[in-house]
Amino acid sequence: MIGQDLGLCFVADRAVALDLRSGRYRGVGPRRAMALKNAMESGEGQMLMGELRAAGLIGMEESVTAEPVPWTAPKRSASEEQSFARPSPILALEVAWEVTRTWITLHVKPFSWIVAQRRKLRLAGPSDVAVSPDRVRELAQQFLRVRRLAPIDPICLLDSLALAAFLARRGVDVDVVLAVDLNPFEAHAWVQRGDWALNETAHRAGMLTPILVI
Repeated sequence: MIGQDLGLCFVADRAVALDLRSGRYRGVGPRRAMALKNAMESGEGQMLMGELRAAGLIGMEESVTAEPVPWTAPKRSASEEQSFARPSPILALEVAWEVTRTWITLHVKPFSWIVAQRRKLRLAGPSDVAVSPDRVRELAQQFLRVRRLAPIDPICLLDSLALAAFLARRGVDVDVVLAVDLNPFEAHAWVQRGDWALNETAHRAGMLTPILVI
């Protein structure tokens, strides 16, 4: 993460940037990507800012700091585990509402606002130390089971933000991981807790490079 509004990751010999203000991804070629990577590894702030400006990723007045993406590759997946959960009609309505609410938010609010709100809620959220891994997986499986009842087509970012909000109301803190791949370009999102991917397979998640974790 570069500052508050720019995600950056390196895939093979290239770099990919995510501008949170516009919600758009931008590719960086091999030569500039190598210069950016060297600047980040050096820890020299002025050098990094110079390379980011040269790549057109930040403006002349912006000041940034680099932070590593806090991510552990998932080893297990709740979506691949056998589920015996039987969601209630009330829970199905809650999931449908959460998906609809999240869809509206994604269409009317800048992505930077959505990221900032999620960060703020996580900082202020209740501790979830008492929530067992089995309970987290059960909740995620219940959400996935009734998600299809919502009148909106599945979209990875939409569903991940909605699942994270659904779990947060039950005292469960999770990561929403945004990741990319190249050749061809692909942007994807999923929810993760520790080394458990909750709405994606561990295999697919492990094939992508995280650019932002919120």
